[in-house]
Amino acid sequence: MTKINLFIVSILFVGVSSFAQLERGSYMLGGGGSFAGGLAGNTGYFGVSIQPRIGYFVANKFAVGAGLDFSYQNIRQGGGVNSTGMAVGLSPFARYYFFKMERPMNLFVESSVGLANVWGTTNGVTASTLRFSYQTSLGFVYFIRPQIGIEAKVQVGRNILNPVNLLNGPQVSGSLGFQIHLNRPKKE
Repeated sequence: MTKINLFIVSILFVGVSSFAQLERGSYMLGGGGSFAGGLAGNTGYFGVSIQPRIGYFVANKFAVGAGLDFSYQNIRQGGGVNSTGMAVGLSPFARYYFFKMERPMNLFVESSVGLANVWGTTNGVTASTLRFSYQTSLGFVYFIRPQIGIEAKVQVGRNILNPVNLLNGPQVSGSLGFQIHLNRPKKE
């Protein structure tokens, strides 16, 4: 029990003395993931996605980059209709942090667009298509160490499947992730 208390105190101390690496020329590596599931009437849904990312700070507190998107979903409906689908894509993004760079906590806004190859099977019939997506996120990051941030964000966006838009309205989702910030070497 003493080791657990010591660990918690250490985390709090490190968190209070942290600062962000949000300066021009720095990199951020990391990613996030999300999952969803539910039951509505006789339809059950499960989905999971993982997004590894890399970004570069082109100005203080402003980064651009890209992420890879991997997702899987399974939908089971009454009457024996079962659908599974997977997607792999690329999503460029731009992110801006609001507070001072030295703060251990920060808020950010992010916008991204994406293009993904989507394929799926419904009752033994397989099809594939392209998906275009766009979203805007509002997030919170807490730097547990000067270079490591844990973040949570809420996204509002839309997926458009080609040739038919199967998801007609905007979607709201949330995700948790982390970022590792790497500073460029200082010139002396």
